[in-house]
Formats: sequence, C-alpha cells, structure tokens
Amino acid sequence: AFVHGLASWRELAGRLGAELQTGAMRVHGRYRGQDVRVRTRWSAAGCPEHTLLTLRPAVALAEGVSVVLRCDGDAEPSALRERLPDAGRAVLERLCARSQGLKVGTSQLALELEAPLREPLAVLERLDELTRLARWLTPSQGPYR
Repeated sequence: AFVHGLASWRELAGRLGAELQTGAMRVHGRYRGQDVRVRTRWSAAGCPEHTLLTLRPAVALAEGVSVVLRCDGDAEPSALRERLPDAGRAVLERLCARSQGLKVGTSQLALELEAPLREPLAVLERLDELTRLARWLTPSQGPYR
C-alpha cells in the first residue's frame, strides 16, 4: 500500500526539511519553525494501524488544556472549547472530521490519522490547522511579564 504513495511521502519529507525513513514510514522535520513528526504505527502482525502526526510548538501551550479526544462522533471537551474563539472551534471540528483522534498537551498536539495515508501531502493542511490551534491555546504574553 505504501509503494504507490512513496513519491508523495518523499515530497512530504522534503517539504519538512527531512528524510523519509522508508522502513518505518517515518519523517522527523520542521514546519514553520516547529518540530514535527509523522510516523506510521504498526500492529504486531506488521500491518499499519494509524499514522501519528505530532506538532511540538515552539512555545508551550497553556496549562490545563491537556485532553484526549476520540474523533468518532464525540463532541470536543468543553474545557477545550471554552479556550477557543469561534474560528478555533471550527478548526477543531475540521481536525476531528479528518482524523481518528486528537491529543493536546502542554508540549505537543498529536493527531491520529488513517494508515496508510492515501494523500501524504494532506498532512501539510493538518499541520496548518494544528499550528493555528496551538496559537489559540498559547498563553497571552505581554511585554511586561
């Protein structure tokens, strides 16, 4: 299944300034100054279970936003919704509609996607959405802290 998407995976790796580790179908690179990992998780039988997209923002997220969200029809937790403007809630809904799960912590956002990825370059759109979500969840900082 990965053979047909190998060129797209390599292009994704290139756009993230990284190399594709083909044996594991894993990329560790940078996106807009932030650490990014895209990796396939495998079952004990060697079948792809899901793809994990992890974004580590340059600035830690606000305390108290740690949530694990299963995107199987469940509504997002109100504690997370309360911290987001309307546009942020829309991004959260889009992320959920296109994934299996989302984990938000103070140091990273992790999105669980299908495996194998049908369109590896679509990860870039998810990274845009995760980046915007991270900005909304970053504590406000003024010049006099």
